[in-house]
Amino acid sequence: LPDLDVVTWMDEHRNLYASIRMEKWFGFLVLSLIVAVAGFNVISIFFEADLYPQWVPTMDRAYELKRLSRYRKLAQFSYKLPWPLARRDIFCYGYGVDIAEQNAILVVVRSVDGSYGDIQIPEPDPGTVRMDVKYAGFLFRAIDKSTTHVSVISCTDPKMSVPYFLQNYGLKKVAHRILLTVRKFASSVAGSEYEERMNSDKYVYDDLRRRCRYFADPLVTFEGAESE
Repeated sequence: LPDLDVVTWMDEHRNLYASIRMEKWFGFLVLSLIVAVAGFNVISIFFEADLYPQWVPTMDRAYELKRLSRYRKLAQFSYKLPWPLARRDIFCYGYGVDIAEQNAILVVVRSVDGSYGDIQIPEPDPGTVRMDVKYAGFLFRAIDKSTTHVSVISCTDPKMSVPYFLQNYGLKKVAHRILLTVRKFASSVAGSEYEERMNSDKYVYDDLRRRCRYFADPLVTFEGAESE
């Protein structure tokens, strides 16, 4: 990840940072924001894959295909793009791990084609173009008990025959909107569907709450939970 230390850009960018570079085959995207919300709430926004259409622009379908373990899953995402662009979709495998030395949790994502284990990935629907995520990472770092630094980096082939300057312009607009929406959703979890899932999926969220509490306050004893 590039140096996205909070002090250097915090005031100038209203706690937001976005860097986008389109090259011949792939788009490189880096996002960063400071959220005045506990890491537990922020991570829950990213964990519930089927709720992504609520905050990801142009995404209108999202499905969790299979929970492989506590912090590993397969998911499908579909995007309805403005005319004349065709619909896009993608199948992703993602997993989460601790990075204790940074008081952080890292989520790693890549696209999947053909099959994953015994799970067959279907071909795209007619008229749908399948994108390719070479890699993506989401780093959630606790600054303190009520502030979280979120960094996102990805290398994606959108499979578009569109001039790079137009792709750059569109992605920059979308990136800024995503950052603002994540901040909004993470700040209003109470009474939402996210809170309902936190209360019902104790297998995940009891463990995640313990991890986040430890990273936000190293004086709290961490009862080593499973990393899967």
